[in-house]
Amino acid sequence: MKPERLIAVEPGTEDQRHPPLDYMPVVLRTGALVGFTLWCLLMLAGIASCNVSSQRNHGLWDYDGVGGSRYFVFEFLPQLLAILLVIWTFVIQAAIYRTVPFSMMASERQQDDILQQLPILPRNFVLPDLSHFKHGEPLIGISLWTFWLLHWLAVPLQSCLFQPQYQVLNGQGIWRWTAVQPVGWTLVVLYSLLVIALVLLMFRFFLNWTGLRWDPVSLADLIPLIQRSNILSDFDRSEVTVTMRDFLPSRVLRLGYWRTPGSDEMVYTIGTEDPPDSDHLYRPSRPTATAEKRPRTADQGPVDLEQGAVSRDELFERSLRTPFVRYRWIVWFLEDTFILAWIFIALVLFIAFVLVSFLRGAIQRGFLPLLPTLPDPDGFSASNFLYSFIPSLIGNVLFLAWQPIDVYFRALQPFASMSGEGTSAENSLLLSYPACLPVEVTILALVARHYKVAWVSFMSIASLTLPVLAGGVFIALYYPTEGQVRISACIPAFYALVAFCAIYMLSFLVIWPRRPRYLPHDITTLADLISFLYPSSLLTDKLLREPASKVDLVTRLVISAPGEKTSPTYGFGIFRGRDGKDHLGIDRVHIPGREDMIIASPPVS
Repeated sequence: MKPERLIAVEPGTEDQRHPPLDYMPVVLRTGALVGFTLWCLLMLAGIASCNVSSQRNHGLWDYDGVGGSRYFVFEFLPQLLAILLVIWTFVIQAAIYRTVPFSMMASERQQDDILQQLPILPRNFVLPDLSHFKHGEPLIGISLWTFWLLHWLAVPLQSCLFQPQYQVLNGQGIWRWTAVQPVGWTLVVLYSLLVIALVLLMFRFFLNWTGLRWDPVSLADLIPLIQRSNILSDFDRSEVTVTMRDFLPSRVLRLGYWRTPGSDEMVYTIGTEDPPDSDHLYRPSRPTATAEKRPRTADQGPVDLEQGAVSRDELFERSLRTPFVRYRWIVWFLEDTFILAWIFIALVLFIAFVLVSFLRGAIQRGFLPLLPTLPDPDGFSASNFLYSFIPSLIGNVLFLAWQPIDVYFRALQPFASMSGEGTSAENSLLLSYPACLPVEVTILALVARHYKVAWVSFMSIASLTLPVLAGGVFIALYYPTEGQVRISACIPAFYALVAFCAIYMLSFLVIWPRRPRYLPHDITTLADLISFLYPSSLLTDKLLREPASKVDLVTRLVISAPGEKTSPTYGFGIFRGRDGKDHLGIDRVHIPGREDMIIASPPVS
């Protein structure tokens, strides 16, 4: 059976059976982006007005000491407002990453290697992600680069936006909160760039189809997109490959409606007008005439060099059952060596932080700034800037460093759930953690008893306290008894900062991934996920054939098959594929008339 030849078609506007492929995630719709843009403009206008008013009125408000309500307004509230912007850009980023590959395949500006190279999981946190520039999406690339600047600079800069300054009003000297002019105008530029980035996003998504009927937030959403695809033969034996980037051939793909020659039936799928020449998925294998005397490779597992003739199928089957292949991959920063390093580094830094803070009463008595403290006419004080910006920047690095951990724990949970003895669709194929809001995913994970995901996602939000508190905890004060200017701390905020640092440090003990979270290869791209689905009977199951909506798909996944009394369960393991051979991937654990799936990993704790 050769792959079908598909002919691209567009349904008429009056065709009710084939709706327009223009679904857009809510956060990327024009109204939502306009609302976020207005929020950014309000922030920009507020900072600009503070700058102008501070210069005209010799400050903004009288200084009333450390720890009061005014101190909170000027030393902590600006960071809180900035961090809310940052968190919402995380939500926008997640929607961009999961939508753009489909949108590119649906547009006329198609690029090669979208399936195997363009990421679907956000990774624009500590380092900028420039991959969209390489794939002909400059508007997306500029927007993500601007988001990355915001992630790094917004909170640290807003932590040093306001400083006390000595002013003379009506012949009387008084300390007043004032806006630091260089910092304020830098933030105006930063938020102006953010507004431009959001306008570019609106322009990009307003003028292009997404190719989607609903939001692709789970593994189940991939099933209708590849059921009738004519490129699945390219994925033959791909589940045990090291990387899909080098495995798949380069093809220009299209997501949309197609029909086959000689038929008026329309199908919705990812396909190509030039299908592969031969269908490896259904082609019988031929043993090699001589032994393939090659050393062990990552794709093949161990090879018996003494055996006379080893077929390609035999090598593949050995790889399926080799623990080295099955548990080969975990994202690099969750490998055992790196987790040990993170724990050690976090512990050493925390101990050093506590010792330096409390040694000789440095926090209670203050410490010398070692830099000029007197503000200049623009309100800039070198010592106040240093002890606000640098601590906030360090806390911001810790906050951003936790986000990739959260992303991967969310994405790996369906596989971890299915690697036990199988589980329901609600706890596996339908999990949509990567697309959930930060607080939402914590609640959903607790309800589903995915406690590790719940804690990791909770820490992704709780860690925002580090840059917020660190940026406002220190301030330069004059000590009359000693006749010196010292850097003093807001004691309640400092103790809270120490507590959150301790929680952050201990949380590295929680992120140690157990065996079910290890996979044969990465899950960053669409091709990575399809490689675990291409041989599955889920693609030919009549019950799942061409669902009309997301609700329809969910219903079909959770109801019992004809003749079955129990709800279906789904697993990740070795199963008999559509071609009659064993494969490693996702399928129902039990199908009438077929041996149950072999679950090749221990239950999830």
